[in-house]
Amino acid sequence: MDLGKPKEYVAQGHARRAGDDGCEGPERLDRGTASNVAGGRTMTEVELCPLRRRIEALASERGEYYLVCSRYGDRPVPADGCRFESCAVARRAARLTEEYRSALRRYDPALPEYDIVVRQTPKLGAEADPDGAGASQ
Repeated sequence: MDLGKPKEYVAQGHARRAGDDGCEGPERLDRGTASNVAGGRTMTEVELCPLRRRIEALASERGEYYLVCSRYGDRPVPADGCRFESCAVARRAARLTEEYRSALRRYDPALPEYDIVVRQTPKLGAEADPDGAGASQ
């Protein structure tokens, strides 16, 4: 096992970044600019806020797992600042993040499509030993 390199666990999907299709500019975030839906509530209130809350509820400050696009290395919104306690919890967060981004993409087609994977932060002070056989003498 190579402890110097983060582990990756693929969630699903494919990666596409703004610019791949000729569009310019950074990733657009959910700024509440979507048109109103039934009841006078915005798309953000109806779909995105509950998903964001569920992702944030899974997060932990001490977690060693995080989400990233396997192709570009970008941290996907809305989980860009989140860490998770276990790989299983991070995978649930990855699925919710994909659902969030899919809903947001209906209103912002230029939002990049990411191949979201779970990575584990390498342990600090751990030596990279691919065989796991450590040479302590």
